[in-house]
Amino acid sequence: MRVMKQVILFGAMFGMVSEVSADVLGWYSLDETSGGVAVDTSGQGYDGIINGEVDLSVAGVGGSTGAGFTNTPGESIVLPERYSGNAARSISLWFDANTVIDQGRLIGSGNSGAAQQFDITLEESTGGISVGVRYGNGNIFWSGGSGGINIDAGFHHMVMTYDGTTLVADDTLKMYIDGVLVTSDGGNLNNSGQLLQTGDGSDDADPFTIALDVSGSRRFDGVIDDVHIFDRAIDAGDVSFLNSNPGQLLIGEPVRLVGDFNNDGVRDIEDYFVWRSNYGIVDPTVADGDANRDHKVDIIDFQILRGIVLDESGVDLANIPEPTSLVLLGLSGAMLVRRKK
Repeated sequence: MRVMKQVILFGAMFGMVSEVSADVLGWYSLDETSGGVAVDTSGQGYDGIINGEVDLSVAGVGGSTGAGFTNTPGESIVLPERYSGNAARSISLWFDANTVIDQGRLIGSGNSGAAQQFDITLEESTGGISVGVRYGNGNIFWSGGSGGINIDAGFHHMVMTYDGTTLVADDTLKMYIDGVLVTSDGGNLNNSGQLLQTGDGSDDADPFTIALDVSGSRRFDGVIDDVHIFDRAIDAGDVSFLNSNPGQLLIGEPVRLVGDFNNDGVRDIEDYFVWRSNYGIVDPTVADGDANRDHKVDIIDFQILRGIVLDESGVDLANIPEPTSLVLLGLSGAMLVRRKK
């Protein structure tokens, strides 16, 4: 069973204290009407940067506004550098295409043909208009049936899910169009036994972007709205909810509190011990001590946990040695032993 609801969030010192599911990496409702920031509506603070003359006053899906793009170089939304690796991923968004620029990016990262490329695109194909996934030196297409996607029909809902295992079209990698699971039309399945690189967030040169790739050639003409990014392969029920409820956030159970690394419902010194044991790990799960979910356990995660515990219980975890201090204490102790000898 899933809990689906709109989220009310609140902040705390050093980080967000909320009941956002560990599944939700970012939600960009794109309801801003002006400015240069695409707010992370989930409240986690992972806002995007709006570049160029993106029209924020255009009608979106479900009565809201969206982000309008005009096939113009430079128009894009750049998302934070946290979507990286070949982890499980689901991406949900709505699009209304005015025209189709072949291989025009809806969302993705990397450049055409690059090993780290990951693109969800609109494609012109013999079966009509398709949604494609382009990765490294391979691609897969889904047209949603005979004649392809009817771009004259207004907004369409697209959901891609990938479970993080060996790439197999329509199995580990699935595409839903307007709430319906569709079968791929084929493509160039080069390296189909590989893992899908679902973002190269560590590379400033190839950021995770909406509507434009780094070369400036894969552009989008139309409106994109209500973008959700999850760190799991959501199921058909989740897809149905998102398709029927634009503008709402899907939250999966169990909900893990930020900083609750041992998942006992309490943020306390026990979570500090989990963080300390995993300090320095790269690409962990949230339960391993990664409070801000940037795929590494570091001092920033300690600061987030410290702020939460201080706010909730008045206990300052700063009085407990941090990893560098522990190392120094260990060295000091060893030196004292040697002196005694």
